[in-house]
Amino acid sequence: MKKIATAMMVMALTLVMVIAAAACGNGGGQSAVVGTWKLKVDAGKAPEEQKAMIQMIESAMNVTFVFTDDGKVKVDANMNFMGQSSSTSTEGTWTQSGNIITVKGASVEGAGLSDDGKMELRDNNKLYIVPPEDASVSNTAEFEYMYFEKQ
Repeated sequence: MKKIATAMMVMALTLVMVIAAAACGNGGGQSAVVGTWKLKVDAGKAPEEQKAMIQMIESAMNVTFVFTDDGKVKVDANMNFMGQSSSTSTEGTWTQSGNIITVKGASVEGAGLSDDGKMELRDNNKLYIVPPEDASVSNTAEFEYMYFEKQ
């Protein structure tokens, strides 16, 4: 009887250690998000008739996200297009569920991310904007060749 109790205690302690180790891990990928992310555009993925426009967007936009481990995010956007320039800086919060990052209070319309927007973490080094549910089919393709790369 004493051996069974000891074995059960060992199994219970092992289970506690496994759970504790999982809790100390990266939070399901959360730590992979923490850091600075810069807008990148892959014109090679764009349809041929849109490649020139995509390259123009890449040279005109400089958008950076900084995610901190306390759940805050800062977004800096600088856009220079046809002699016009504008800069925006917003702050908000972020949460993560699996590989989906939800950003609240910090929107960058020019980069396709609206308030309460969602981003998908892929390969721990690229964030893609998830198209809003009401996005037209013609607009969703741009979300595949515009992404944020971890710096």
